[in-house]
Amino acid sequence: MKTIPASTRLHRFLTAAALLALTGSAAFAQVPAPGAPAATTTTGLGGGAAADKPKPLAPNDKKFIKDAAKAIYFELQLADLAKTGASDPTKKFCEQVNTELHKAWDALDTIAKAKGETLPTELAGGDKGAAERLKKTKVEGFDKLFFREFLQTAKGLERDVVSASKTAVDADIKNFAVNYHPIVKGHVTDGDKIEKNVGKKP
Repeated sequence: MKTIPASTRLHRFLTAAALLALTGSAAFAQVPAPGAPAATTTTGLGGGAAADKPKPLAPNDKKFIKDAAKAIYFELQLADLAKTGASDPTKKFCEQVNTELHKAWDALDTIAKAKGETLPTELAGGDKGAAERLKKTKVEGFDKLFFREFLQTAKGLERDVVSASKTAVDADIKNFAVNYHPIVKGHVTDGDKIEKNVGKKP
């Protein structure tokens, strides 16, 4: 049996080890570590990933976001004023309304931001004037004025929601309208009932 010199065996061992190391490195390079983000192809100036721009909304979808946000924001301000100026039945109604409106606002705000839109953060025009009048109204007349403004806005919002649930092009907006319709309808129904009993003696 031919004896292989020690120097030759060492050379072959090192060569095999090097090839194995290269093969292993290539294999691991193809699989990202657990929890690590997968490699992405960079495009655009500076090698940065191109940012996805929101797809422009259809005019009616954009109008719905603005109109619905305006109505919800106004109703929230009215409900807030009712905390101190309204009778107990109206206050109780507004507590529920306030919770539901905040959830609707948050959902609409999330959609708006994803579409590149901004919701209003202050009252304007007739809404601002109505809120100012309500602030100055004494307890005896507060409920009547509150429901006049609230129900007028809620009924208009219900019409917009029903329309958007049928005709909205954007899927997120349509889903919002479908899900929110029972809530705004309940505000109108319950508000009408309470308004009819406001001021009546038990």
